Amino acid sequence: MLSSANAASLTSVPSGLEESWVSAVSLTRRMPPRYIDRTVAGITHLCPRLKGEILTRVERKLKLCFDPEARRYFVACPYNQHGAAYRSPWTNKYIQAQGDTREVSPTPPPPALRRFKPADHLRRVECAYNQIFDAYRHTYYEGGVSSVYVWSLPSEDGFAAAFVIHHGEAPLCYYLKMCTYSRIYMHRCIRITQRYAY
Repeated sequence: MLSSANAASLTSVPSGLEESWVSAVSLTRRMPPRYIDRTVAGITHLCPRLKGEILTRVERKLKLCFDPEARRYFVACPYNQHGAAYRSPWTNKYIQAQGDTREVSPTPPPPALRRFKPADHLRRVECAYNQIFDAYRHTYYEGGVSSVYVWSLPSEDGFAAAFVIHHGEAPLCYYLKMCTYSRIYMHRCIRITQRYAY
């Protein structure tokens, strides 16, 4: 849910909201994990000034979205999210997600809304990473969906990438509905003189 280092750190919490932040962290720890999206939505509704901190520090369930143009699923996570839309790694287009279902809205987002997309050279890296990670997922996980998202690091000469995998299993017994495995691997690549450090 929330790492202890993140919970203890109050450095970036807006001034005067430290007590609210501690209460929000306490609430997310006590609520059942299956209700984490509702819990986060409730907290951000009650205290909108904590929205940025909560959304970046609380781990939420990963969802699957369907890209109708590529005819493939992709993982929807905070690293490809903009509002209620998620960027597909297959077509680089934003797709409106509806709730927790795998359905997407057929209506495109308004053109005036500016959304993040990686630069051309990073997009090529992202496409290559997606092909490689998809083969890795197929070989070692025998199913599921994987996605890779790449973005530039404005303060450093380099980029960061999120390698995301979501794997759902069939029910194991009558009282266990669904067993899922979700994982996000983060990597940063920065340039040091003439070589890159990973």
